[in-house]
Amino acid sequence: QCGQQYCWAFNGRTNITLPEKISDAPSYAPAFPILKKMVEAGISEITDMQAALSGRDDRPLFENSLVFFFKLTQQMIEKEVLSIRAPQGYLFREDCLSALEVRGNEVYGSGQTVADGD
Repeated sequence: QCGQQYCWAFNGRTNITLPEKISDAPSYAPAFPILKKMVEAGISEITDMQAALSGRDDRPLFENSLVFFFKLTQQMIEKEVLSIRAPQGYLFREDCLSALEVRGNEVYGSGQTVADGD
């Protein structure tokens, strides 16, 4: 659907719990093969307040802060490099570490706590 062997599919939804409620036309972008499958990964569902406090803005062409999670197949004992790639056309800041937040009481905005399982 994107003209390549691997494609990312993006679908806008008005309500994540109702997958049939599509809010926009789907779009596709060239992807890349996945080296090792993760146990679990996704973008966290957040409240409107958490979206405002964490900088989430889903409008086209606006900078957007996403809260995503992943679980690896094994515990990392040694220091490793984590590479995160987005589909073609999506941009990360060149120095994205300055915008990376891992503190549980800051991920969803200052003072917001991470729910169990996130």
